[in-house]
Parts: sequence; C-alpha cells; structure tokens
Amino acid sequence: KMDVLLPDCKTEIGERNLTEVHVQAMIREMEGVEEARGLWMATKTGNPKLDAFRPVVIKLMRERFSVTRDELVTEFIAALGSCPLTDVQIRTLMRQYCLRDTSNSGKFNFKGELAM
Repeated sequence: KMDVLLPDCKTEIGERNLTEVHVQAMIREMEGVEEARGLWMATKTGNPKLDAFRPVVIKLMRERFSVTRDELVTEFIAALGSCPLTDVQIRTLMRQYCLRDTSNSGKFNFKGELAM
C-alpha cells in the first residue's frame, strides 16, 4: 500500500508490542513520506507525470475538508504554472486522496481523519 492510516500500519507490521508512538517514529524517519489527516503517503510513486502534483494535493488535504475537480486544477496551475494532466490522470489522483461526496455537490472529501 502507498497510503495507510496509522492503525493499519501497525497491523501490517504485525508486531504486537509496538505502540502507535513507535510506529509513528519509524514512519517519520522514512524518506519520501508525508502525513496529512492521519494518513501517511508516499511523496513519489514512480509516475513522474503524477508525482509533481502529489505535494499540491497533500497541501490541500491539510487546509481543506473537500475540493472540487475545478478547484484542484486551479491549485495545480497556481502552484506549478500549468496543469497538463488529462482528465483521467486528474481522476486517478482524486481517487487516491478523496472520496466522492454523496450529496452530489461535485465535491470530493479528502480521506483520512477529520482533524481540522
């Protein structure tokens, strides 16, 4: 898995004597991971077309509860100067970080714990 919540990480490690504090310390020492909303994410996945946009999404996760597709594109343009991603690539990123809001508002709620 590329993105996991802390309790899931502890389960995956499978060591019963580790506390969340131990697991957090281990993850913080790893290179190429960032935390937002209790979700630890790889900053790079090996897909250079999408990796440049991941920091923008992670930043938004820290600032907002939800985002629309258009807001996401606007943020990409503001941060990176352009958004050459196809619609499929944008949806791929959104699926990694968001769940569709069931109210049909066009918004996507960020995954992770609500700590805002």
